[in-house]
Amino acid sequence: MDTRHAYGEQAKRWKMFLLLSVVMLTGGAASILLPAVFAFASGVVLGAVLVAVGIFKIVQSLRMRDWKGFAWQEAAGIVELIGGILIFVSPFKGALAITLLIAIVLAIHGAAQIGLAFRLRNTPARYWIAISGIVAILAGLAIVSKLPLTIGFAPGAIAGATLIVAGLSYAIVAFATRKALD
Repeated sequence: MDTRHAYGEQAKRWKMFLLLSVVMLTGGAASILLPAVFAFASGVVLGAVLVAVGIFKIVQSLRMRDWKGFAWQEAAGIVELIGGILIFVSPFKGALAITLLIAIVLAIHGAAQIGLAFRLRNTPARYWIAISGIVAILAGLAIVSKLPLTIGFAPGAIAGATLIVAGLSYAIVAFATRKALD
């Protein structure tokens, strides 16, 4: 199968995937670094990061409606946007509620990433999207399984690490789609 044909118009938009990667990597780093300084910042920063990533994913997928992964990317963006708003709006509702919300958002994000990977069966780098989804689900499970230990700093760090893995996977997708054009 001709890789160039498999990507179609989406391959020409590899820069959008790269930009999404940069947003996720930056947000992941901020989620890891800032909660160590302020407990309150973990909820606010993570909420803001998820809102930004969610909006960016929604806009990116709307610009690529003919892409095979459109629905999954849109779903992931909506979940991240809603989860980010809920975390951002009420960071003082209790560390337990925020921790559970972070775990739920990560699990749903992971499921959406895995769904996207299955949808992108014939495209390079689909395994990286799947790995990103698996990491997100495992991160959500790790938060819930050690709940008393993860209240406070750890959920932000775990979520940040998950965003970094997802950001790296989108960078790989960006470079794979760019390579398909060569």
